[in-house]
Amino acid sequence: SLYGGHKNYTSYASDETAVIEAYNSMNTYGNHTFSVADGAAPVDLKITGGMAGSTTSYTISKTGAGTMQITSSSSVDFKTFALSAGRLLADTAPGSALGKMPITVAGGATLGGTGFIGGVSGYTSANVSVAGASGNPAVVAPGTVDPVTGDHVIGTLTVGSGAQANNVTFGANSALKIGFDTNGNCDKLAVNGTLSLDAATDKLVLDIADYAALKAGTYTLATFTALATPGTVFDVVEKPTSGTLQYTATSIEYVVHPKTTVLVVK
Repeated sequence: SLYGGHKNYTSYASDETAVIEAYNSMNTYGNHTFSVADGAAPVDLKITGGMAGSTTSYTISKTGAGTMQITSSSSVDFKTFALSAGRLLADTAPGSALGKMPITVAGGATLGGTGFIGGVSGYTSANVSVAGASGNPAVVAPGTVDPVTGDHVIGTLTVGSGAQANNVTFGANSALKIGFDTNGNCDKLAVNGTLSLDAATDKLVLDIADYAALKAGTYTLATFTALATPGTVFDVVEKPTSGTLQYTATSIEYVVHPKTTVLVVK
């Protein structure tokens, strides 16, 4: 276990993944920073040990252009977890990857993973807020990365649960990015709580490399208990001209229509 004044963690650029296996008891008399450089490894820093500590005075930050992955559940309860650069993958099994804290995603940063944020009874503050700047969006991109090849792995990022509702807010210059494969699968954001789409510059990006190869059907991009403002939608949408985007009371879906055959008779 790591105890005491461990406030700053630096992961240098490398072709191998740096790993913190120790359980980390974060001290509560200062801010903590994970500075992660972008090396050749698909994951630059991997946290397999949990984190704990409670203070309303200080923050935990992830900086640097590299990818940080958390695979352990945590109970840490600081003022906020600020994702300011690079990518953070919440890949924990049930149990909150980031503990009880509110999570903020800033311009130039991406939050992803196939694990869980919040969702533990009493973790009422573990909400996600996403807001960037013009030309520098803040992104939520569910799914993770293959640790060997670096390829995108389709998956669901879950916020909240039946035991504890937690919310996601897409603010100005934010984006939800959903990847697709050709086997009928896509990424999904599952919000067991309220989804807010109230900003004028929030964007939905459908990352489809080959629309013609997609299987026909309905792809669920996001689910939620309710919209903060019923009837709101993403203001900007990047998708192929084919296919239909539709909103229900508790989901956002993309419908790929069956391919048609045109018979020309001369």
